Amino acid sequence: MSLPIPQLDNVEFETLVEQARARIPLYAPSWTDHNIHDPGMTLLDLVAWLVDQESFQAGFISDAHYQAFAALLGVRSQAAQPAQGLIWPPQTPVAGTMPAAGVDLALAAPAHCPEQPELGYQSARALHISAANLLALFSDGRRFDLATREQNPILVLHDSLQQRVPDTLELLFDRPLLNTATQLPLSLGFELLDLPLAEVDSAKPSRSSGSLIVDYRLEISGEPWRRLSLEEDTTHALNHSGYALFKLPDEAIALSIAAGAGVQSRLRIRTRGRINPIPARIQRLSLNVLPLVQLQTQAQAPLSRVSFGLPDESFDIALDGLPTGENIDIEVEEQGVFELWQEVDSLKTAGPADRVYALDRSRNSLSFGNGLNGRIPVKDAQIRHRAYNLCRGDEGNQIADLNWRMTGAPGLAGDVIFGSNSTAISGGEDAWTLTRLRAEAREQILQRQALLSNQQLSQAALQLPHAAVREASVLVGFHQDLTCRKLPGSRTLVITPERDPLIDALDAVPARYATHILQGLRPRQVLGEKLYVVATERIAVQVQADLLIADGEDIEAVLTLARMRLDARLTDVPNALDRCDLALDLKAGYDQLDDIEPWPAGRDLSCQEMQVLLAQTPGVLAVRTCLIARLGQAAGPEDIALSALEIAIGREHQLSAYDSSATDTDRQNNAEACYDCR
Repeated sequence: MSLPIPQLDNVEFETLVEQARARIPLYAPSWTDHNIHDPGMTLLDLVAWLVDQESFQAGFISDAHYQAFAALLGVRSQAAQPAQGLIWPPQTPVAGTMPAAGVDLALAAPAHCPEQPELGYQSARALHISAANLLALFSDGRRFDLATREQNPILVLHDSLQQRVPDTLELLFDRPLLNTATQLPLSLGFELLDLPLAEVDSAKPSRSSGSLIVDYRLEISGEPWRRLSLEEDTTHALNHSGYALFKLPDEAIALSIAAGAGVQSRLRIRTRGRINPIPARIQRLSLNVLPLVQLQTQAQAPLSRVSFGLPDESFDIALDGLPTGENIDIEVEEQGVFELWQEVDSLKTAGPADRVYALDRSRNSLSFGNGLNGRIPVKDAQIRHRAYNLCRGDEGNQIADLNWRMTGAPGLAGDVIFGSNSTAISGGEDAWTLTRLRAEAREQILQRQALLSNQQLSQAALQLPHAAVREASVLVGFHQDLTCRKLPGSRTLVITPERDPLIDALDAVPARYATHILQGLRPRQVLGEKLYVVATERIAVQVQADLLIADGEDIEAVLTLARMRLDARLTDVPNALDRCDLALDLKAGYDQLDDIEPWPAGRDLSCQEMQVLLAQTPGVLAVRTCLIARLGQAAGPEDIALSALEIAIGREHQLSAYDSSATDTDRQNNAEACYDCR
C-alpha cells in the first residue's frame, strides 16, 4: 500500500481573494471601500497571487524531485547503453578473405551485418589479426587434433582453490603468432559452458576473482616459455565467457619474425587465484576473436547556426543515444582560431571568463554562459563539435549466428566476411525515461531487504554470483576461536563451497574464499552486527565392517557398492560418484546412490548410522561388526564428535565379507543380531 500524497495546492486565486475580502470587516472595520479600484484591494490581490504561487510550488513534484528521491535509494538515471558482442572467425577460413600476413585492426574499424545494414557497428578494441591457424589442443596430457576444423572439444581447466599447481591448456599453431612488428595486442576468445549455479547476468566478478596467465614459445629446441603481458581479461580468470588481450615481449616478436612461417608456436594458458571453485568448462576458444560494439560516429560538423553573442544561448545538438562515458568536445571560433571549451554539469559555479558549456540530454540542447556564470561566445562565432559516437540502444541487440563484414581494414580486400557471433549481441539499452526511473525506484524499494533472518543470510550467500556456495548455515553468537562462549550481536555464516568431485576434498579452502563471500554480503549486512564467514573443515574418517553377503551374489560387486554408498554419504558434495565408470550388475543399488545426502557440517559420526547404511546395500544380509575412526587413529565403536565446522569425509574404508562356508545357524544368528541396524 502506497502512502497518501497530500494535495497542498487546493485553493485557487479567486478563492484566496474572496476569503481575504471577507475578513476585512473583522480586522479593519474602518476600511469600507472593497472595490477593485482601491489600492488596498490591489495589495490584497498581490498577496493572494504570492500565496497561490507558493502553494503550487509546495505541492508540485518535478522531474528533479523524482530523480533526487530515486538517488536516495541508490537508483540513478542511466544513459543509453550500446550493444556488445564477440565476432568469432570461421572454423574453416574462407579462401581469399583473410591475408597470409597478419594485419593491424584499428579501434572503431567499421563493421556491419548484412541482415541489419542500417545499424553501424565498430571494433571495440585495436588489435592485431594474426595469420596463425590453430592445429591442436593439449589438455590433461591428451591431444585434440583440430586440423579438420571440427567442433572444439569441451575442456575442463582446474584451478588452485586448493592451492596446488593449476592444470594447463596448451594451444599449438601452424606458425608464429606474429610475422610483423606491431604494438597492438592479440586477442583470444573463450566460450564457457554455463555453470550449474544461479548467477545474475549483470553481476561481474571483482579483480580478486583471480588472474589469467598466458605463456608463449616457438617450437624450437631449447626455446623457453616467455610470459605475455595481459592487457585485458573480460573473463576474469575464466569465470564467464569473454576475451583476453595480450602482448608478446619484444624478444619474442623478433624471434617470431626471424623464424618464418615454417616454425610452429604454442600458447600455454593457466589460471591463478580463481575464486570460483567450479572448474572452467571451455566449450570453444579461438585466436583473433573481435570484440564488437554498436556505435555510429557523428563526424565533426558545425552547429546549426553561429553565435548571436547573447547570454544563455542554446543550440540544438543530437544527443539521443549518447552512451555513458562518451564525451562531446565543443570548439568555438575566436579570432579565426577554434578553441576547445570544457563541458560542466552546471554553469552556476562557473566564472565570467570560463570557457564552459552544459549539455541538456533530455532536450538535445547545448547552453553557454551569461557573462557572469560562464563566458559568452563572441557574436558571429562559428561553433562546431568534434566527432562523437551515438548508439541505438535496444535496436543494437542481435540474435546469434549472423555473418559480419569488416570494411576498410588494412590488408583485407574491401568488404569481406570476418566471422559470426556464436552468441547474441546484447547489452543494448535505451536511455531511461522518467517512467523507467520511477519503476526502477519502486522495484528497489520492494527488493531492498537487510539480511535480518538467518534464512535470508543463508539464501543471500547461495545466490552470490561467481561464488559457488553449495551449503550455507548460520550459527548465532558463534565464533570459531571462542567456542566456549556466546558472543551477543554476532553471527557466523558457515559455507560449504562447490567443488569438482575429482579434486581431493581434504585440501583446505583458502581464507580468501570466505573473505570474498563476506565482501559480497556487506551491502545488505545489518548495521552494527558482527558477521563472520568461515568455510567448513573436512575431516577424513574410516569405516571398518564385516558384511554377510547373500548366496549367489557377486561378493566383490556388493562390497564395491557398499563402499560407494559410504562415499556418497561421507562427502561434502552431492553426486560425487557421477563420473565413476564401474560396471555393476546391481543397477538398482547404483540408482539408489542419488538418494543419499552428503554429510552435514557439525553432525557427529556414529557406528549405528554406518551400520544402517551398509545393511541397506542390495545383497547384504547383515553387518556383523562396524567400527569407525578418524583416519590414522585406532577404530572403535564409539561415536566421533565433530565441531560445528567439520564435515566427515570417507577415506580408505575396510570392508570384508563372511566366508561362504559359514553354516546356516551362523548366518541366522548374525542376521538376528544385526536386525535392528537394517
